[in-house]
This record gives sequence, structure tokens and C-alpha cells, in this order.
Amino acid sequence: MALIKPAPTNTMRQTLTDGLKKFVQPDDPMVSALANGPCHWVFTLALPELLGNGGGIAKAKAAGWRFLASSGNDTAAAELSEPPPGGRPLKVRSFARGPQFLQAIHAAREVEGLPQASDQHYELRVLRVPGLLMEGFWLKAQGTGEDYVVPYVVPEGQREYRRVLSMSEFLNTVRPLAEAAIAFDDSPRGRKARH
Repeated sequence: MALIKPAPTNTMRQTLTDGLKKFVQPDDPMVSALANGPCHWVFTLALPELLGNGGGIAKAKAAGWRFLASSGNDTAAAELSEPPPGGRPLKVRSFARGPQFLQAIHAAREVEGLPQASDQHYELRVLRVPGLLMEGFWLKAQGTGEDYVVPYVVPEGQREYRRVLSMSEFLNTVRPLAEAAIAFDDSPRGRKARH
């Protein structure tokens, strides 16, 4: 069995290389490191989708591609938008440097060694829950098996979530956090989500 890592196209890598030149010097070695380094397909899940009738993981939306690189003391991440419909051009959505991206790099290596990753074929994805400031690797079963989530960015004080969770366990665990966040949100958008 295998961990399947979706790969960006050559066009996506070239768009990244060209787009990064707006952020850094053309000879910055991080441009090449990012374009040739590990890349993950990113999905997002909004808070209302985590509620009992919100649709759960089936409502996760493809958000783009994240490229990671680390060289010496320099660590960076860059993101491309999901390919837009209608043939519009791809765009570099973000670029940042800093040690915070080491978490994702280390977590990616750990996920590859998980026993679950050798049980059957899983597609490796990133799952973000922006409303909870939570991010983890999503092992999407390619067949009838259960999906897993391995959170590596979790809300402050929620370190117990940093473990392998079945998708149903993950959704049941984060549902109360989503309910609390929605209840706390007094913006028009938050009021709408409660009703």
C-alpha cells in the first residue's frame, strides 16, 4: 500500500517560480527550493460545515497548493491558488519565511511513517479549519477505508489533538470547538451561521 502525493503540474511550478520573483530577489535560492520541494494540495473546511447538519468533510473545498522548503536556517512556504475555472491564470497567493513552517515539514515526514499510511492507499492532503486556527494532514482513503487526520497546528491549549485521529473522531472532537467559535462570533456572518 502507498501514500499518494498529488503533484502539481509543470505549469504550476513555473507559475510559482515566476510569481515568487515579485517577493524575493531573482537569485534567491529559496525560489528554486520551493519550486522543487514538497508540495501539498490544501483543502479548507468552514466552521458551519463542522456542525451536525453542516455536511462535514464532504464540504471540504480545494483551496490551492502549498509548497514548502527548508535550507539551513531558512524555511519558507508559498501558496498557489486552486486552478480557476475558465482558463484564468494561476496566482501566487502567499509567500512567507519563518520557522513556523518547520512544523509542517516535520509532520509530513512523520505521516509517511504512520502504520495507517501502509494499510491501504491514501492520498495525502492538507486540511485547514481557518475558524479554529487548525491544520493537519488528511489521509484521504482511496477506496472503502476510513480517512484519518493528523493535526499539527492546533488551537492554543489543545495539544491533545496532536495525534492520529480517524475522520469521525476528528469531526466529533472539533465540533464542540466549532460550536463555541460560532456562538462567540457576533458578526453578521456569525449570526447567520447560528440560524
